[in-house]
Formats: sequence, C-alpha cells, structure tokens
Amino acid sequence: MHVVDDPLFDEHHARGHHAERPQRLEAARRGLAHCTEQGMQAVKLAPRDAEDEEILRAHDAAYLAELSRLEGHWATLDADTYVSPGSVAAARRAAGGALALVDALLAGKGAGAAGAAGAAGAAG
Repeated sequence: MHVVDDPLFDEHHARGHHAERPQRLEAARRGLAHCTEQGMQAVKLAPRDAEDEEILRAHDAAYLAELSRLEGHWATLDADTYVSPGSVAAARRAAGGALALVDALLAGKGAGAAGAAGAAGAAG
C-alpha cells in the first residue's frame, strides 16, 4: 500500500467540534500503524503541493481565487465547510499527495493507495 502523509495535514482543524477533526486523522494513522505491525507493507510517498493547473482540473478559477483569498484566515465556505489558517495549504498538499498516489499506481508501483489527508474536505 502506498501512503502519503504530512504534518501539514494537522493544520486543518475547526475552532470547535466538527466531524472533520484531527482525531479522525490520528485514527487513520493508528490504523496504518496497526496494519504495518501486522505485516502489511506501506510505501511512503513524498508529499507535494498540487499546482494551480492541477486544482483547476476539478475546481473552477473562482473557487481557487476564493481559497487563495481565505488562506491564513478562519472562515466558512458553507454551513458545513470551514477553513482554518492552515487549511488551504494543507488541502493543496493533500491534493498533491492524492496525485502522487495516482502517479504511483499508474506507474505500476503498487496495488493500493491511501492518503492520510484530513484537509481534503476543506478545499478538495
């Protein structure tokens, strides 16, 4: 299994209780640790930031501009989607990590992939 994780993912967190919270990312990391303790091989891929051109394949330019404007601030995108000061950077890294996983799979470097990308919901 290929895995992408980065400490930057921890920078996406709500001010209060929210379903998308750091504990979910911690649980994913514990699950991965358990799997590797049981003998599953995990290949860690280097995280990278997604480029604007890559993000624009999934989102329109206005959305990307809005995220750029909100970077470094607390905000809400809608009733259920928040942005913390580190969310946009974490989401960009998570999107790039997802692309790195796809690249590894397409290159035939493994049969599975997982991303510990807790930030994807904020800007993904």
